[in-house]
Amino acid sequence: MRSSAFGFALLLTFAAGAPAAAQSGRPAAVALFDEGRDALQRGDLDVACSKFAESNRLDPATGTAFNLANCEEQRGRLATAWVLFRQVVARMKPDDPRLGVANERLTALDARLPRVVFAANARTPAATRLLVDDVELAAASFGSAIPLDPGPHRAIIRSPGQPTRTTAFTLAAGETLTVPLSAPVEPTATQTQPAIRPGAAAAPEDRVLGAKRSDALLLTGAVGAAGLLVGAITGVIGLNAQAIGDKDCNDRTKTCSQEGHDANQRAKTLAVVSSVGFVVGILGGGTTTYLYFTTPARGEPQQATLIGLGGKW
Repeated sequence: MRSSAFGFALLLTFAAGAPAAAQSGRPAAVALFDEGRDALQRGDLDVACSKFAESNRLDPATGTAFNLANCEEQRGRLATAWVLFRQVVARMKPDDPRLGVANERLTALDARLPRVVFAANARTPAATRLLVDDVELAAASFGSAIPLDPGPHRAIIRSPGQPTRTTAFTLAAGETLTVPLSAPVEPTATQTQPAIRPGAAAAPEDRVLGAKRSDALLLTGAVGAAGLLVGAITGVIGLNAQAIGDKDCNDRTKTCSQEGHDANQRAKTLAVVSSVGFVVGILGGGTTTYLYFTTPARGEPQQATLIGLGGKW
């Protein structure tokens, strides 16, 4: 309620800008000013600010600019309001009775302004350019506290021969935030990269023979489990075939029925398959165990792991 009443008082005090628009032959500016005044009294700040802005564009007037600044401040666009109040103060004559109020508002806003400092260093190319909310900044802006409205912002950093980087940040009223402009150590083809918090470093990826260690663990573990499963199943089937062969064969005469002969042949084949399965299972399990226990602890230097199989088969 206090803010709305103050805004209404400003409209009464500074509405003198509207007659000036009428005298200059711009009735549209007067109509827009009146609509902005009505919207501000209703509390519709978005509509009020847009009407005041258009009225001021058609016929710049001190009273209209002041009401636009007041509107922008009320809807939280502090840097925008700060610029407008500076323009109002610059237009006013020293004996203008409104000058004192405008200076008070400007001083109060200055203390609440969010600011961002884009910090260059030795690795920042001199030709670096920033695109901050569609406004381009050159190297002369680096290191200065740039006022911005509170809320989220995005900066696109472009340097010759370097990747294009994009960083997002959020400002609160009265905050001064520093955004570093360090260039990558090893430039690659131009690409958009996510913002990285200052001081954070990406850990090198642990790889085994070109694959991630986690993927290698899953693969060797799966191979080992499959080998053991195949070995166990074929072993059981082989034992069953051997039992059939033993039943249909005579050890004394060294003779077998056809069914017994076939069962014995199956048993021999399955025995080979079972042995191979168990060997693969043991190797897979052993490799998995080795990879698991040789995983570097966080913070330790990482390097590619080589797995060699020796011996004679």
